[in-house]
Amino acid sequence: MIPLSVAYMTPFNSLTTTRMRVKTGHSALFSFPNISSEPVPSVTWQSDDNTLLYGTKYATTADNKLVILNVDEGDAKSYRARATNTQLGREENSGYIALEVDSS
Repeated sequence: MIPLSVAYMTPFNSLTTTRMRVKTGHSALFSFPNISSEPVPSVTWQSDDNTLLYGTKYATTADNKLVILNVDEGDAKSYRARATNTQLGREENSGYIALEVDSS
C-alpha cells in the first residue's frame, strides 16, 4: 500500500482584531492563531503596513509565535500572521493583533 496525503488548508478560525498591552522595555509575545493545514504551513508575521518583521528586535519561536524584544512606542501598531501552504500555493492571513505600548 502506498501512503497518501491530501494537501489542504482551512481559513484561520477567527479574523477578529484583538488587543495586547505591553510596557515599554518589555517583550511582546504574539500567539500563532489556530489553522489547519497539510502540509504544515510556512509562517511569516507582518505589521499593518505589510512590512515583514526581520532583524534583531524580532524572533519567531518553533511554534510560530512572534516575539518583539524591548518594545517601544514605534511598535504600537497591528500585527498578523500569514500562513502559506506551499504545496497548494495558498495563503491565509490571520486577524490583526493590535499592540498598545504603555510608556508610564
